[in-house]
Amino acid sequence: MASESTTGPYSLIPLPEGVMTQTVDKDPKNMMVIDMVLVHNVFIRAMNSIHINAPKVIPRDVPAFIGYCLTVLQTIEFHHHLEEETIFPVLEKKIGEISQNVVIEYG
Repeated sequence: MASESTTGPYSLIPLPEGVMTQTVDKDPKNMMVIDMVLVHNVFIRAMNSIHINAPKVIPRDVPAFIGYCLTVLQTIEFHHHLEEETIFPVLEKKIGEISQNVVIEYG
């Protein structure tokens, strides 16, 4: 039976199967893909928990629940900033290098 955090409005990203998971310890690209899926699924579960639990919060727990919601959003914002400022520029550089190699190799 699926838990509420997996049956919320946002679906989890499925983990890749087959060769990618079998070679994760040998191939850094596969490790990065799997790590990205797992990290983003944490955010999806957190958003689902907010959606599922919001109607159940009693008045005395509203400040704590708001604190939880703000923490989730700040964490997602920090992660997004990290991707934009650190990870994506490195990937763009690598993809550009790969693209140039493809053009040179295959015209």
